[in-house]
Amino acid sequence: MRILVDSKDYSTPSNFAVIFPEPITASRFRILKCGLPYTTYNIRSNVNNNVTIKEGVTDYTTTLTPGFYTITTLMAHMVTKINAIPGILYVYSMASDNNTSLVTISATGSFIVRLSVSGQPWGMLGFEGTTDTGSATSHTGTLVPILIERYFRIICHELTRNLMFSDYYRGADSSTLLIVPIDNDHGTILTADLDDRIEANFHGPVRFKTLDFELTFEDGLEQANLNGGRWYILFE
Repeated sequence: MRILVDSKDYSTPSNFAVIFPEPITASRFRILKCGLPYTTYNIRSNVNNNVTIKEGVTDYTTTLTPGFYTITTLMAHMVTKINAIPGILYVYSMASDNNTSLVTISATGSFIVRLSVSGQPWGMLGFEGTTDTGSATSHTGTLVPILIERYFRIICHELTRNLMFSDYYRGADSSTLLIVPIDNDHGTILTADLDDRIEANFHGPVRFKTLDFELTFEDGLEQANLNGGRWYILFE
């Protein structure tokens, strides 16, 4: 019996329940196909779209527009938004070193990067830790910027909790049914490596009435918003 799960059939495509008309019983399953569009944003509301810097004793915060950015477009957008903050004293600029790729933010006066404030994009730009910088006219990240996640997780507790044996990796989260690597350009369709077919056995026959699916980023916690895109998984 083949089952096609397609997110277009559900109003919440990152978290939904497949309800079968009649319960089904299975002792194993095999994933045949999977595909999802790489249409998520790397700057997301309530996740990392606020930027806070401090001049003297005053914090200045601006909100970035959610979207998918490269290093170049993100730095340009951040500088535009920071320099437009009402009352800000200095003029800011950002650059990426051609040799090291490290990002530097500079200003015409001394300022502090508020790494301790949550919901900011500094980490993805290579600014390590959660301790504010000192006060200086420029600050440089210590790590090469990483603006994309490594993979998506497809989670289905009902299928994974009864597994006896599996010959595919699922990551640290035992509820992860499938990992889909982000190995192509933004806007393309991503697929998992199914050359050998992904197959697993249960401890014994298991009866299912409902299968709950969740699509998350690699942390397994934040649901992945495909911004209108649809994903599917076919198994038997």
